[in-house]
Amino acid sequence: MTVLDIISREQLAALREAGYVVVHREPTPSMTRAGMRNLWPENRSVTDSYHWMVGESIRLQNEEIKERGQ
Repeated sequence: MTVLDIISREQLAALREAGYVVVHREPTPSMTRAGMRNLWPENRSVTDSYHWMVGESIRLQNEEIKERGQ
């Protein structure tokens, strides 16, 4: 199941315009890789890792929107 199976593209756009993002409940493998960024643990912060994972979640959503042609 994906975000577009639950809410419409218009609702997702309205949330994003209001400053909200919808992210995956559980991290995907690509989100986990994005959170690590091949950095030593002492060279990354929890905040950075979180933002990298959220960015990957948004990238996956954008890819889905593009694939569905909406």
